[in-house]
Amino acid sequence: MEDFKSKTAHVTPVKPITFCQWEIAARMQGMTVLGGKENLGCSNARVTFGWKDIDETEIKSQSKYCGDLAQAERFLRSKPRMPLDSLRAVAVGPLGKANVPSHVIHFSLRQHAVLSSGRRLYGRDRPPSVAPYGDHEFFGMRRLGILLAGKNL
Repeated sequence: MEDFKSKTAHVTPVKPITFCQWEIAARMQGMTVLGGKENLGCSNARVTFGWKDIDETEIKSQSKYCGDLAQAERFLRSKPRMPLDSLRAVAVGPLGKANVPSHVIHFSLRQHAVLSSGRRLYGRDRPPSVAPYGDHEFFGMRRLGILLAGKNL
């Protein structure tokens, strides 16, 4: 992680915010965001990154999307999660700015930009079948690299 910090211009949230907001900063402002559990305000993301175990509060918070508490718990336990306390930090930023290899590549899509590009090119609401290119937003898509800084990574 020290190698990443020394080679990569990055920001760290000054107060806890959601992982979605980390990704927005990367996608819309080209920032690389580095944070740990103390910087992450979303309990669902904390569970995913292994910084929090599934508890009754988490199950209740997810029950609004499910039929009952039992279904909410089943769904939560079926989601992929990192092992508890296996990560020290997570970084997300534009792939073209990455100075170290990413563990995950996440494609971020702005649906309206894709549809409007499709309308201009094809005269209809069919998104073009194109892939992102480099670090530039291309037809509304942007590649984001996610680096997981763990004990064994």
